[in-house]
Amino acid sequence: MILQNSAFRLSQKLAKPAKYFPPSNGKYEVVAGLSRLGHDFGNGAQDKNIFQFDEQWETYRHQKLASRQEDLDKYYLNISADNALRAKVVHRLINTLVAESPQLFRVSEIASTGNRVLDCLLTREAISVDGDGELLDVTRAKQSARPIPEYEDAIDAIVSQLQEDVTIMQINEKGGDRMVTMHVCYPNHWSVVEKIGKSFVASHTEVPHFEKLASQSSLFVSNLTHRGPFVRFAWGLATDTRLNHHAEPPENLTMEQWKGRGFNDPTAPLYMRIERQVVYPFPEHNALMFTIRTYHRPLEELTENESRSLFLAISDMDEKSARYKGLYNHQDAILQRISTRLPNIISL
Repeated sequence: MILQNSAFRLSQKLAKPAKYFPPSNGKYEVVAGLSRLGHDFGNGAQDKNIFQFDEQWETYRHQKLASRQEDLDKYYLNISADNALRAKVVHRLINTLVAESPQLFRVSEIASTGNRVLDCLLTREAISVDGDGELLDVTRAKQSARPIPEYEDAIDAIVSQLQEDVTIMQINEKGGDRMVTMHVCYPNHWSVVEKIGKSFVASHTEVPHFEKLASQSSLFVSNLTHRGPFVRFAWGLATDTRLNHHAEPPENLTMEQWKGRGFNDPTAPLYMRIERQVVYPFPEHNALMFTIRTYHRPLEELTENESRSLFLAISDMDEKSARYKGLYNHQDAILQRISTRLPNIISL
């Protein structure tokens, strides 16, 4: 991918990726696990931001463009008929990016028309939108990478700048909720096509031990929609650092090549795949924005306490959970690898 030199240099000055470790209590749990956005997880200002930009930005951008080019409809779907919500989302994204990362994003406004131009210094793209959040134009520096296909709308254009995926959920007048917008280029063994239009509960039916959250879903979703923002985490294991693990591999790869869970190979690297999920409410529209940021942490980089907790959490998984995480029949081997690499922590 060709980026303008100034943009490349700017990306090299970004912070190192934040570090998170969800199973700190040594248990594998399916719980809400909500903390207020801004809670100190040891990453300074990064913990306060909805959208994090770090020195790995170029890799994330490249993968996002590759996902879009493979098949945009596979990664971005929108069924919302609420134009006011879409406008609010577009302008909230712009405002948040400028407020959180003023060194990377600038906005100019045309008073006579209400149009706005978001200058994205990393991609060297200028995204023009009107007051209704409709995409008017995208101009870019001569050497900036051109997305294929061109951006479909303002949400596609803005989210394509991020290291996060973004989804929008809305509650109707009868209290039912559904996923109305999903821009997910880094899915973790699931499909946007299968989840768009579904409720919070229906989109999580495959998650073992989800029953308790499901029984309180109406209250839970209502609280998320009218409070917050909140942050929560999910985690699993992988044997590669590919961000995109869609449920369906591209045509040129087999599922075995694609899935990133080669736990039967004792020489394969082992990573924690961690998701930081931020829930941001739009109470005036009975809606919420749900962001997903993926990180990879190699086993070798875990601290002693983290390694011990990971060992215990994997040991704590029942068969259903292990199958869901792709670990079934591999837990003993994985535990042995942790014990072997870190012999002073746990002995099998």
